[in-house]
Amino acid sequence: RLGGNKQMREWFGKHGISTDAAIQQKYHSPAAELYRMRLQAKYEGKPLPTEMPKASNVHKSNNILNSNANMNETPIERAMRLREEARERMRQKFGSGGLK
Repeated sequence: RLGGNKQMREWFGKHGISTDAAIQQKYHSPAAELYRMRLQAKYEGKPLPTEMPKASNVHKSNNILNSNANMNETPIERAMRLREEARERMRQKFGSGGLK
């Protein structure tokens, strides 16, 4: 097993990130990016990276964030935005008549 919640919590603790921290702070931090890089290296049988990525490169290197997303939106606003984006993709793919 490569990852897991327990290992991730221990990693965050080792790098000074509280388990009570906001999701954005935890999962989009340089420490989280290094954790992902190390998991990928383990999976590929490569040497484990040890250098913390620069904060400015973290969001560019992971695909978790949507560049159009508003980081201050509520969960309901996000759900509504994602629903509308999905509708627009369906309109583009199948036309205004939708799926039949």
